[in-house]
Amino acid sequence: MKRLAGVRVLIVEDDDDSREMYATYLKHLGMAVDTAANGRQCLERAAKVRPSIIVMDVSMPVMSGDEAVARLREVKETKDVPVVALTGYGHLAPTDRSRFDVFCRKPLLPEDLAAVLLSTLTGTARPSK
Repeated sequence: MKRLAGVRVLIVEDDDDSREMYATYLKHLGMAVDTAANGRQCLERAAKVRPSIIVMDVSMPVMSGDEAVARLREVKETKDVPVVALTGYGHLAPTDRSRFDVFCRKPLLPEDLAAVLLSTLTGTARPSK
């Protein structure tokens, strides 16, 4: 996973333990990691750090991941940033899923998330349906 070294990722997850687990693992791979606990914080952090890719929980307090990704798509600087949905819900409507570049279900091991990030960044990931 050396190809992820130096890549800036924003992890948006309301569960502190999950957010920290993913952040620690991705930092271990050499990624530049920023975090947010909800969609509103995501918008603020994305504007400041300009991530290469975003990992977004869908169901969060304050602002959902679905609403946050819709707003990211409206802003010139973030509209093309790949967003990986990471959620425990598998029953989202197709229109909700279409906002995300890739859709992953929890639980997801950190090494599996790293593989998804690499495949998304290299263009080999399967798009959401």
